[in-house]
Amino acid sequence: MEKNLKSFRWARKFSVFSYGISHGPLLLRSGKTDEHHSRVDVLFQDVRAIEIRSWFEGLEINEVDRNYLRDFSSNPIEMMEVGLRVYALSGNGWQGFVVGGILSVHEDDADFMAPSALLPTLDTDNEIDKYGRYVDPAEAYQQFMLKLFDIEEEARELAYSKEALARLHEARLVFLAEFKHEFPGYGKGRAVWE
Repeated sequence: MEKNLKSFRWARKFSVFSYGISHGPLLLRSGKTDEHHSRVDVLFQDVRAIEIRSWFEGLEINEVDRNYLRDFSSNPIEMMEVGLRVYALSGNGWQGFVVGGILSVHEDDADFMAPSALLPTLDTDNEIDKYGRYVDPAEAYQQFMLKLFDIEEEARELAYSKEALARLHEARLVFLAEFKHEFPGYGKGRAVWE
């Protein structure tokens, strides 16, 4: 398993296997064939914007500067937040992008429909108390930050005033700064700092 990659290239057929709305995991998969005896999963975490085909021959991914997004009419540059990255994607005859967090790749010999090692099942790695709260304080901060991020995004979708959105954004950055101070190096995805 390779995590936090800046680039990836493989001459195989890939398809969009799944996308989760809550924390934005986008999983691309290349299954086993007569030619390829392994399965390859490519995971983008905290995806905010994408332009991609549902399946494609060949896949090249490179982390690029946010200026790469200028030529896309969907205006994805508006979706940039602290901790997010821009990935240029290309395959045979197309170009696209992903705005998201960490890029990870895993190769194994599992069947096409088997669960991915990159997608843990419902927080089995994190202990939760009887009230549904995370026992680990750092993970509790992380989950709170993700909720704040989602609230800010919902406020933007509901077309709150620019002043209200600016105040909400400033408040979120205050919480993010405290998270960074309390748990240096812990943030993931949308709650990552440089």
